[in-house]
Amino acid sequence: ELGHNLGLEVVAEGAETAEVLQRLIDFGCDKVQGYLFSRPLECAAFTEWVYDFNGRRPAVATASR
Repeated sequence: ELGHNLGLEVVAEGAETAEVLQRLIDFGCDKVQGYLFSRPLECAAFTEWVYDFNGRRPAVATASR
């Protein structure tokens, strides 16, 4: 509540269970991160995770010369 009253987004770290996630949502957290979603990943694995999470791949841009 303090963060929101200051006009800030509230980010919670360390969500590990669905119950904790629901509690954070109930508290009004704007963003949540934690092992519930993923363990730390290498860059390439993170990119794959994002694609899988979003269900789509970005369009490939080609440069003309």
